[in-house]
Amino acid sequence: MILSLSMLTACNLDLGSDYADVLPDERLSIDMPTASSLAKSADDTEWAEFYVLTANVTDDVNGLIGSVLGTIDLVTDHRPTSFDRDNHTAVWGPMTDALDPNEWFLTVDYEPASDEYTWVIEAVPKDSETRYAVAAGEVDAGATKLESTGRFALDFTQIAELDPTEQGQGRFFVEYALLDAAASAQAWFEDAGEERADAYYDFTQVDGGEGSMDLVWVGDSDGSAGAGLDEVLLIRSRWLADGAGRSDVYITDGDLGDEVVNASECWDTGFQRVYYSDNSPGSVPVGDEAECVFEVSYPEL
Repeated sequence: MILSLSMLTACNLDLGSDYADVLPDERLSIDMPTASSLAKSADDTEWAEFYVLTANVTDDVNGLIGSVLGTIDLVTDHRPTSFDRDNHTAVWGPMTDALDPNEWFLTVDYEPASDEYTWVIEAVPKDSETRYAVAAGEVDAGATKLESTGRFALDFTQIAELDPTEQGQGRFFVEYALLDAAASAQAWFEDAGEERADAYYDFTQVDGGEGSMDLVWVGDSDGSAGAGLDEVLLIRSRWLADGAGRSDVYITDGDLGDEVVNASECWDTGFQRVYYSDNSPGSVPVGDEAECVFEVSYPEL
C-alpha cells in the first residue's frame, strides 16, 4: 500500500518539523495480548472462540490504521522538504522506491486563527503530475505532542486505481482521542464491498494495559438458506494487560425478528476458555463464571 517508501528527498529544514508532533501516532494501535506459550504448547487447548474473533478484528483494524500511522512515522522521521512560513505549510516528499508506481507527498497545514491542523497524503503517478489524495485528516485545536483529538480517512478505491497490486474498495474512517497514557477511537467502513463486512468499531486502550472493543456487524449471520435478512451482531470484548478477558455477544433483527440470541465467554491468560454460556434452548453453562475477570456487559445499539 502506501508504506513502500524507501527513498526520501529532504532538505535540512527544522522549520515545520514540529507540525509532525500533533499527527496521530502508534498509540492508536490496539495492544491486545496475543502471545501465549501456554496456549500454544497445550495439546488439549480450547482457544476461546470470542477471543479469536476479537484478536482477528483487532489485527484487521490495526493493519488499516497502521498503514496510515506507519507512513506518517516513516516520512516525518525526516525534516520537511519545504516549509512555507507565510502560509503555515510543511511538505514532506516526493518519496518513492524503484518498483512503486507513484511518488508520495505528506502536506500539513496549520491555521493559527483556529489552532487546527489539516494533513493529506497524496500520490503522484510517475507518468503524471496529477496529485491524488489517498489519506487525509484533521487535528483539533489544543493539540500537543502528548494529547490530541482528530479524525482521518483512508481511500482504498483511490489507492487501488493508482497501484495494480492493490485490490481494496471503499473508505475507512477513524475518529480518535490520544491522551498521555491512553487512547480511544471509533472506526468504520463506507462502500467497502463484499470483502469486508458493514462494521463499526469502538475501542479504548490504556498504554501497556487493559483495553476494550465494541464491534457492531450487519450481515446474514444466522445461516439461513437462500437470501436471508441481515442480522445485527454486537460484541463487547474486554481484556487485561496479562491477556485474560471476556466477550459478551448478542444477535438480533433480520431473520431473528425481535428475538435476541446472546452469549458470554471468558478466557484466562493462556486464552483458554474458562466460562461459556448462551440462551439457546437446553444450553448448559460451561465452567465457572467466578473465574471471569469482568462482569457481563453488552454493547448498545
